[in-house]
Amino acid sequence: MEERVGTFTGLRIGLSSLQSQQAAIEVTSGNVANVNTPGYHRRRVVMSESPTTPGGVAVVDVTRIKSNYLYARIEAAEAEKAAAQVSSEIMQQVEFILGATPDKSLSSILDRFFNALRELSAKPEDPSLRTVVVETGRDVAAAFNSLHSALSELQKSLGAQADQLVEQALKSARTTAEANAKAAQAGSKHPELADRRDQALRELAQVLGTKSSPDGSAAFIGGTSVVQDGWLREFGLTYSADGTQLIWLESGGAVQNVKGSLGETLRLRNEVLPAYIKQLDDLALSFANAVNELHKQGIDLDGNAGSELFFASTAADIRINPDIASSPHKLAVSESGAPGDGGIARRIADLADTVGEQYRTMLGRLGAEVRASRERAELAETSLQTLTVQEQSVSGVSLDEELSNLIQFQRAYEAAARIVSISNELALTILRMAES
Repeated sequence: MEERVGTFTGLRIGLSSLQSQQAAIEVTSGNVANVNTPGYHRRRVVMSESPTTPGGVAVVDVTRIKSNYLYARIEAAEAEKAAAQVSSEIMQQVEFILGATPDKSLSSILDRFFNALRELSAKPEDPSLRTVVVETGRDVAAAFNSLHSALSELQKSLGAQADQLVEQALKSARTTAEANAKAAQAGSKHPELADRRDQALRELAQVLGTKSSPDGSAAFIGGTSVVQDGWLREFGLTYSADGTQLIWLESGGAVQNVKGSLGETLRLRNEVLPAYIKQLDDLALSFANAVNELHKQGIDLDGNAGSELFFASTAADIRINPDIASSPHKLAVSESGAPGDGGIARRIADLADTVGEQYRTMLGRLGAEVRASRERAELAETSLQTLTVQEQSVSGVSLDEELSNLIQFQRAYEAAARIVSISNELALTILRMAES
């Protein structure tokens, strides 16, 4: 009887080992299959002595290998990279708009206007030169109008971009909440749910700059939870004269400390673009006022005092005086009214340095911001790459390691199969002996 018990115990031990090694082989195979799957964390089978089969073995868990410390740093790096990329791309667009190509830039158009006035100062009665001044003045106004329109359209596009980012963030938040709810029911038996949740949390961090809890069950922004287990706090955009703002839909309160791509998009839309539009408005108004002040001191070909050459309150509405545009002889470019006197035209032309310097100063500041945003994006990219490599060394799949494990589990499986075979043969022998 004792022999029979020992024989069947050996059989049960062998079977428990077969099942456990088979599970380990399946998990290892899954690791190999997902070696290139984004967001995949390698799994490990946790074995322990079987509580039901003395001397046997049982699989007690399948764990995901993850470093919470590295994951938290990667979340922050993802948010910074997303924000830096948005900043770099938009600032380059602003630079292109204001700088344009050399022959079509505001600077070159202003130069043509002032050069036309300089030529007119030498021949103030020449009607063709007067027409050129009017035409180049109209070009200056059109250039200011176009630049203002382009910057305003870019600002408007950032609003649409913010809407898309909010939808993207809500989708990631919902995915996180759903994965949390399913994981709570399934436990650690389905680590793919945790992978899906972590991927959604990283995407959420990219857009909002959220920080997740170590177990991934919650995500916070400005100290307030966006996701908590299977629950989601809804958010959306609100629009006012002060700009576009992210709010909690339940309370209507502003979401604090928004970072990531959405935070940077809102900063660019609410602060950066309006600042450049204002600089352009100031330049247009300064130009118009300076020209008008001198032009009103002049005398036209009819002997009348000059009037405003440009009407302007912003770069969007600056235009040449239509009365002068239709009658170039009303250009008041003479100081005394005497024939050949183009003193006012010359003095207006001398404004080129002042206006040009103001424009160059604006472009200089812009260039510095563009360089800073580009360097920020490059640094953020490098930082994220470094952290990703570190994370992969911990959580990623190493084919060499997995193949080594596979061989180990395969040999253990073969040994267990041999135990089962021998135990089975012994059991049959004992049964035959008992029957005889």
